[in-house]
Amino acid sequence: MQCNATKQKRACSLEPTKLLHAAFARKYVNYLVPALQNIHKDISSEEKDNGELKTNKVRYEVDMALAMSADAFAWSHALKDKLQTGVNQKDRCNIIEENVNDDILPIPHLQKSLVYTQICTNPKFEPKNTVKLKSSRRLRLQGKKRKEKELAEKESEEEEKQITSRLANLRNLLPGGDVMGVDDEMLTEVASYLACLELQVNILRCLVETH
Repeated sequence: MQCNATKQKRACSLEPTKLLHAAFARKYVNYLVPALQNIHKDISSEEKDNGELKTNKVRYEVDMALAMSADAFAWSHALKDKLQTGVNQKDRCNIIEENVNDDILPIPHLQKSLVYTQICTNPKFEPKNTVKLKSSRRLRLQGKKRKEKELAEKESEEEEKQITSRLANLRNLLPGGDVMGVDDEMLTEVASYLACLELQVNILRCLVETH
């Protein structure tokens, strides 16, 4: 009984995702197929010989179909605006490699903390050798703690630098990502963008196989 309830709950949780995917596919095909038919119908004999021009027109409609089919997300509006203003979109596959370190601010070098050690000796109570031994141990302990602290700070800086780099890469990958200020919002947009790209590839593959 419990197993059936778990299966029903899992099926219900997957249902909204399936509906969203179906809605995206329907919008995408309804936009792209007529657009491609119009390109084929309206293209001139001169343009037929210009493969690059035809490719650019098809690419424009493919990207516009992506933007029109996911209008619930901010990145789709940014992509649509970019296409409508005539700005050529860079190849998505090369954006990350080209912009890895462009927008990353250098991490300032932290000055090592200065440790002031004061050794007080009192010959009336302790021999000098004992004082020197204790002072030496204290210095070694302080040096060890200082090294551990510096190592922890260095690891923290490296981790922060990696996070900054990865977030910068995601912003460059996502249409309109450069104006998104909240990281949580951006990560949600990236997840939807990648999911829609995967759906787009599957739809295009099906269209190629059936035509």
